[in-house]
Amino acid sequence: MDHPYLFPVAILVATFANSSGFSGGVFFQPFFYFFFNIPLKSSIANGIATETLGMSSGAIGYVRKGMVSKKLFLKLVPWVILGVVAGLFLFRMIPNFYLKKIVGVSVLLAALVQAYMVVYKRRGSLDEGSWPRLKNFVFIPFLGGAFSATTGTGNAELNQPFLEMKGNLQNKKANALAIALEASGNVLITLFNLISDDLDWSILIYTLPGVLIGSQLGVWLSTRLNSMVMKTLFAIFVAGIGFHYLIL
Repeated sequence: MDHPYLFPVAILVATFANSSGFSGGVFFQPFFYFFFNIPLKSSIANGIATETLGMSSGAIGYVRKGMVSKKLFLKLVPWVILGVVAGLFLFRMIPNFYLKKIVGVSVLLAALVQAYMVVYKRRGSLDEGSWPRLKNFVFIPFLGGAFSATTGTGNAELNQPFLEMKGNLQNKKANALAIALEASGNVLITLFNLISDDLDWSILIYTLPGVLIGSQLGVWLSTRLNSMVMKTLFAIFVAGIGFHYLIL
């Protein structure tokens, strides 16, 4: 099948994701599942593959702008990778019915965390963040990696508020570091899915170039957008997606 309209969709999703610190997979994965009727596990794999390129490109852009804390990245990325390894094992073990419910709960959790930050105006203020405040909660990036490998959602969505609320890292830099952590875990997940032959290249041929463009637009827009507005939009859209998974 030919899906050229996925090219502009991918640009829009990647722009939104990279400008706000969220994973594009939380939007791509349900789009593939509900509109293309692709099996759930394949939808997750294709969503992650699409966002891997977009997030990697966005992460490189943020590194070039000096917005990624290398110290925190090196301390946290091993926990993300460990979580990804655990999640990949579970991905093959969980039946589709239960996997769909887990995806719904994961997406709703991400929406609720962002809604909490909006309502209570929780924002970080430090340029480098506080490792002493983060080190007792490294199970969060572990869970983010595991959820991301299992459901296609969770790495950036858990790590961004974790960095901002627990580490007191300034919002834009929390977004940048969350994207870098997401990209690192996604590379491993996508290699696994490539070997497992879960990818649909008739879709990826349009989404991959789209996210390359959108990711760089997102990096450029990141310092120009109101973070609370982006969190609010994310919470609204993603809550709807989560409910959709749970009731269908």
